[in-house]
Amino acid sequence: MEAAGYKYNVTAKMAALSSRPGFKCPACLHHLPYIYVDENDPMQLTNEIYTQVFWDENETYASAWTLHTKIFSRQCTYIFSGYKEPEEADYRELDGPSFCQEINQAAYDLVLESLEGTRALERFYENGVPMQMMEDNVVIAGPSWLEFGLEYNERIVDGKVDALESK
Repeated sequence: MEAAGYKYNVTAKMAALSSRPGFKCPACLHHLPYIYVDENDPMQLTNEIYTQVFWDENETYASAWTLHTKIFSRQCTYIFSGYKEPEEADYRELDGPSFCQEINQAAYDLVLESLEGTRALERFYENGVPMQMMEDNVVIAGPSWLEFGLEYNERIVDGKVDALESK
């Protein structure tokens, strides 16, 4: 991805996001996202994100029930890169209450695009239930958002589930 002249890469690692080191230890800060500039190319940023997988113990799934991911916000990325000064990087303007909604929608769209022309996508359109991403739960206490998993409401039209809406 390229924006504002920067090449932007994302790398991903798995972690227990709710872990809290009991003491200050740089090696224990594994649960925080990190962004860095490539030492050979100052216009290349890499955002290292962390994801935790959650499974429903009462069900057998082919994939996780939900994924929680920590990623640098646009605000932090712009400040870190020098693209904007801290006083110019307004959180409400850059990220606001729909930051995660936008990321979830982009991921959903990417999956559908990657399945284009496959029988799996045909089956989904024939029998599946589309998802609609809703606004984020806004929290004020750092990682307390981890306590919210995605919850879904079934949207019923003519007696059938028409869509799943994330709450």
